[in-house]
Amino acid sequence: MNPPPTTDTATVTGFREESQLHGFSDRDLAAEATHLYWAASSRAEGQRLTDPTSTATTQSAADQMIRETFTLDEVRRFNAYLDAGQHDTGRLATVTDRLQAAPCGWRQREGDAGLIEDAQGQPVAVLGTSGATRLPVGEFFAQAPDDLRWLVEQLTRAWAQIDDLRDRVDNGGSLMDNRYVSDAIGYIRHGKETAALREEVHGAIRHTN
Repeated sequence: MNPPPTTDTATVTGFREESQLHGFSDRDLAAEATHLYWAASSRAEGQRLTDPTSTATTQSAADQMIRETFTLDEVRRFNAYLDAGQHDTGRLATVTDRLQAAPCGWRQREGDAGLIEDAQGQPVAVLGTSGATRLPVGEFFAQAPDDLRWLVEQLTRAWAQIDDLRDRVDNGGSLMDNRYVSDAIGYIRHGKETAALREEVHGAIRHTN
């Protein structure tokens, strides 16, 4: 990791105007930022131990370090990369709640593939009369609740497994090639642990014009 630049080569009150990280990929920028978020926690804690009256916070330390190191475009790039790896559990919970209203047993009515009915034979959707002709869109609607339940179960399991793998990357010792493993799932080491801090700093940097 590159060390944070000194204040004489960076603008502390704003973002850098000129990049010092030429050629860095989005992943490289994300790794550098995560390292700084991680370091910010130690910096703020050290200041409080040295001076108990210090008002330094991890958020302010991280904000300064990010502004000293990155241009605004680079900040947006690494945020986009890290955001893409966050599980949208809220959206998944919403989908799961909606599924509760969809009963099992939807089917295409025999002899009329354009009419979707529930297990009691009550119409759920009418896609047009098609007789006995195969209607793929009718199959889609008829199987949608069961297919979606299956996808939710698979996604929930996959996210749990990814979180377990991320924990192993974070806790891996020197004998483990963490970069090799983390690259396979697009993860930055300690990304989970610094996610909350990054979210706090977002208000100061993400939407800056």
